[in-house]
Amino acid sequence: FDKAPSYAGVVVESIRKEIVEFCEETQLNWDMLNMWFQSYEKSNNFSIHNHGGEGYSAVLYVEYDSQEHPGTVFYSPFPNWIKNRAGTYEAYVPDVKEGDLIIFPASIQHEVPQNRSEKRRTVISFNLK
Repeated sequence: FDKAPSYAGVVVESIRKEIVEFCEETQLNWDMLNMWFQSYEKSNNFSIHNHGGEGYSAVLYVEYDSQEHPGTVFYSPFPNWIKNRAGTYEAYVPDVKEGDLIIFPASIQHEVPQNRSEKRRTVISFNLK
C-alpha cells in the first residue's frame, strides 16, 4: 500500500487464511494494493468497470443481505455467438452471503446493480498484483 486505510489490518487478519490458500493455489505470492470500501445506500449502484489488465481483484461482503441486495454481476470477456447471433455477453451473479470473499481476474467486467433496499450494502475491495 502507498497508504493503507486504518481498517486494513483488521481486514487482512480476517481473510488471511483465504489469501494464503489463493497464493498456494496460484503458486504465486501476491501484493495487496489499493484497499477501499464502498457502501451502497438505497438507489446507489456502480456502473460496469474492471480493475485493469493484470492481477486479480477481490470483494469482501461486509454488510450484505442476500434477500435484500443485488449481487455483483460479472460479465464474460467474450461475446457468446452460439447462444445469440447478436453476440451478447453472458452474465454471472455468484450466490454470496455476508462474510464471503470473491477473488476474480482484474480484467473481468463487473457491476453492482441499484440497491433498492433501505438496508445499506457494504463491501471492502482490493487488488492483488
